[in-house]
Amino acid sequence: MLMDISSRAKKRSTILDVGANIGNHTIYFSLLCDVEKVISFEPQKNVYDTLCRNIRRNLKEGKVIAHQMGLGSIETKANLGEVDDKNIGMTKLDVNDTGEIRISTLDSVVEKEPVNSISVIKVDVEGMEMEVLRGAIKTLERHNPVLYIEAATNKEFDEISGFLKKFNYIPLKRFNATATYLFSKVN
Repeated sequence: MLMDISSRAKKRSTILDVGANIGNHTIYFSLLCDVEKVISFEPQKNVYDTLCRNIRRNLKEGKVIAHQMGLGSIETKANLGEVDDKNIGMTKLDVNDTGEIRISTLDSVVEKEPVNSISVIKVDVEGMEMEVLRGAIKTLERHNPVLYIEAATNKEFDEISGFLKKFNYIPLKRFNATATYLFSKVN
C-alpha cells in the first residue's frame, strides 16, 4: 500500500494521515513521497506523544504537522474506549459531549491549514471512517484526492462505497490484512 501511495502522491502536494498512530506511514510519506507536507491526526495522548518523538527523530522540522485530535462528522468530544495493550492502534473512540479528546471535521482543519492541494488521504480510525468522510465533503470536492480507507467488514465497505459513489469515487484496489481500499475519482 505504501508504494502505491507514493506512486499516486503528487509533487509538492499534501498527504493527510488520519489515524497516524506512532507515525509509520507519516514518516514514510515524508521521506519517500515528493510532497510539500504531511498532516497527521492521532487522538490518543500517549500515542500522539510517541508520534511526535518519532517525527523529531526521523524528519526535518516543518514537513509534518501533527494534530492531537480525532476527526468526525461534527465538532464534538470523545473518550477512549477500551485500550488493547497488545495493539494500541485498535483503540476506539466513544464520541460524547463530555469527553477529553477533541473531535473536529477534516473540512474545518483544512480551512485553517495553508494547503495548496491534497493528493492523498489515508484513513484508519477503527470504525469511524464514515464519520471522517462525512466531515470531509468540501475537502473531497475541492481537492479530489485519492483515498485509502480502512473497512474492516463488508458492511463498512458497502457503506463507504455507497457514500463515495455520490462524489464519483470508485474502489480500485484492496490492501492489507484488515482491508484498506483505494478509492479514486472518475470523471
